[in-house]
Amino acid sequence: MSLARQWMCQNFFDVRTFGAVMSTGINCGQVRGPVQLTFARSVEPIVALEHSITRMAVATEAEAEKQQGDNRTMGRKHTVPYGVYVAHGFVSSFLAKQTGFGSDDLELLWQALSQMFEHDRSAARGQMATRGLYVLPTTVNWVTPRRTRCSSV
Repeated sequence: MSLARQWMCQNFFDVRTFGAVMSTGINCGQVRGPVQLTFARSVEPIVALEHSITRMAVATEAEAEKQQGDNRTMGRKHTVPYGVYVAHGFVSSFLAKQTGFGSDDLELLWQALSQMFEHDRSAARGQMATRGLYVLPTTVNWVTPRRTRCSSV
């Protein structure tokens, strides 16, 4: 591994964890990350709702002129009132050794996944929460095999 890629892995959790293609500026090449996550899939079909929204403000002079004194802007917002999604993740011990991804990084990843919606509230995401994080046993020596369940309400 080049010194530039090594430095990036040592200093940036996301590069060390998920990898990166670093071709802007100084070309550091590509780092294949040990952690891969699948797209989340709904366990059951979902019902998407569409809501009309109105903004009662004018953001710019041009917008005020265009609306001719009216200060309403209509729009739409889509929500899913309830859904349960499942995503799978994989950790490659071979790639972890190459990037320096260790046990402390893995613990930080579990914490981030279990709390990922706690500090990202918005009207669009409502009360999204991680309901379970299941870590299945592994035969890899550098990570202690365990099964755990983290819940947040």
